[in-house]
Amino acid sequence: SSDFAVGSEIQYEIGSPENKPKLTFGGQYALNYDTILKSKFDTAGSLSLSYQQKFNKNAKFTISTTVDTLNNKAPAALGLSINLT
Repeated sequence: SSDFAVGSEIQYEIGSPENKPKLTFGGQYALNYDTILKSKFDTAGSLSLSYQQKFNKNAKFTISTTVDTLNNKAPAALGLSINLT
């Protein structure tokens, strides 16, 4: 359905001494015309989630967080955005 989208990305640095590819997988789901949920996970253990709400054609609110799933002592990042055009 057009409400759901997925994607992936592979990054590989040729000059890197580790030469490990980084894989990222993500998805997006439109709950309705004004509300979108997004998620992203990569092989480095980073998990990101966001919620976006459009109030009208000129105002949008987004809250997002990123968590390091491999290091439970690392603090989660949290972001808030209000976009007025």
